[in-house]
Amino acid sequence: MPAQNQDVAANEGGAAHSTMALLVADTDATQSYVFESNKLPEIRGASRQLTDLNEEIGRNLARAGHAVVYAGGGGLLALVPPTEGDRLVEEIESLYPQATGAATITAAWRSLPPGDVQLSFGEAVNWAGHWLRRRKESKAAPPFYEALPFQTRCQSCQQRPADARLSFPDWALCPVCHHKRNYVARDYWFNEADRQFQQGGMTYYQETGSQVEIPLTLEE
Repeated sequence: MPAQNQDVAANEGGAAHSTMALLVADTDATQSYVFESNKLPEIRGASRQLTDLNEEIGRNLARAGHAVVYAGGGGLLALVPPTEGDRLVEEIESLYPQATGAATITAAWRSLPPGDVQLSFGEAVNWAGHWLRRRKESKAAPPFYEALPFQTRCQSCQQRPADARLSFPDWALCPVCHHKRNYVARDYWFNEADRQFQQGGMTYYQETGSQVEIPLTLEE
């Protein structure tokens, strides 16, 4: 029996026969992943990555017929059949490192008490938060990339080894930062601002009378 199911059985007894389970998930060390570099292209890309992955999980659960209470801000709460709990946790937790190479998320589930009416919504959320924290504390270490002394470090995060095949003219990047920088939604807000100017019959360049340069770092 999987460790999580053993915990469920040990703590809930007869509730294992419930027809509904509470599935909860929360991204791990979000700010550490988004702001591990001060380069704005990577910050924007990382933020959009996590937002899109969070929304993707919610859509996938809804398409499968599960009741999604909320999916946003890096968190998820849904009602699922207990028989689906372990499979969904595995799918959710494997999605983030596969998609980003570094970001992780913690997911867990427990059967609701028989009748599904013994807990109020607030009690259920507090209950879920308690055992989600326990799950986070018991997880294995996140993905680790060792940078040896003779390797060039990524010039963006300064943590992982750079990959020469992914470098820009003046930048040596690791695969994780390269993916952040090139994420499809990275320039969403800049493009949206430009679209608003164009709807008014002008471009940002005409309005300001100067050439626009997108800042690359928080200092700029």
